[in-house]
Parts: sequence; structure tokens; C-alpha cells
Amino acid sequence: MSNPIYKTRIKQWKRELSAELERNVTYDEIAEATGIAYSTLLKHANHEFVRPDYGTAARICKFFNERSLFMRTPLDYFEDDSTGQPAAVVAH
Repeated sequence: MSNPIYKTRIKQWKRELSAELERNVTYDEIAEATGIAYSTLLKHANHEFVRPDYGTAARICKFFNERSLFMRTPLDYFEDDSTGQPAAVVAH
């Protein structure tokens, strides 16, 4: 059995927040507010992951939750690319 591959919802959330605020929310803005490197945000937008990083996801969620009427969680942030379902939490 192969490991699931996860993608993030950052692009979707960025579009939704941009529409909600009626302005373009940029990756630069997210990077500055969260302290996450711009390159890391682009990786989250454009790559798939075998092991979701919930620490980074929590920081991204906090950014969106502070600016939006919609509440998001790290569990909402990653989805299984093969099923479209939220990522399962794996205890380490």
C-alpha cells in the first residue's frame, strides 16, 4: 500500500479571502504576516506532500482566520490528492 499524497488548499483559500476582502491577497503578504518564507508558501501552493506539516499549516490557518469570517483548521488545509478528503491525522 502506498502512502497518500497530499496537496494544500492555500490557493483556494487565497482566492476566497481575496474575494471576501475585495482585493488581491498576495503570498508576500502571507509570508510577512506569518514569518513563513515566501519560497515555502510557493511550495505549499505548487507541490504535493507525503507528510503534511501541521505546524506550518497552523500558522497559515491563523493568518486566514484573523482576516476572514470563515474558520479554517490544519485538518482542512491538507487534502488527500487521490480522494479529495481532508488529511488523516497520523500520530508519531
